[in-house]
Amino acid sequence: MARALGVHVNTVATWEQNQKAPFARQVVRVVDFLGYCPWSPGATFGKRLRRAREAQGLGQRELASLLGTSQEVLRSWEKGRCRPSKRFRTRLNEVLGLTV
Repeated sequence: MARALGVHVNTVATWEQNQKAPFARQVVRVVDFLGYCPWSPGATFGKRLRRAREAQGLGQRELASLLGTSQEVLRSWEKGRCRPSKRFRTRLNEVLGLTV
C-alpha cells in the first residue's frame, strides 16, 4: 500500500494506528487505492466539511479560494466556531456536494 501511495511504510502505520492523519492530497489516493473512504464523515458539520474537503484532495487554502472566502473563515467552520451563511452553504453544496 505504501508503495502504491508513494509514501513510506511508517507513514501508513501511523495512519492505521490513528497517530497521524494523511494530508488532504493523500486522502484521495487512499480512497482510490481502497475503493472506499475508511473514515467516518463525522457527527458535526465541521468534521463533515473537513472530510468532504479532504476527500476531494483540497487543502484549506484551496477550498477557501474556490469558495471565495479566507482560509481563516474556513478553519473556523471546520473547528465549529461558526457556521457558513446561506451563500456559502450553497457554494459548499456546489463545490463539495456537502449539504449543510
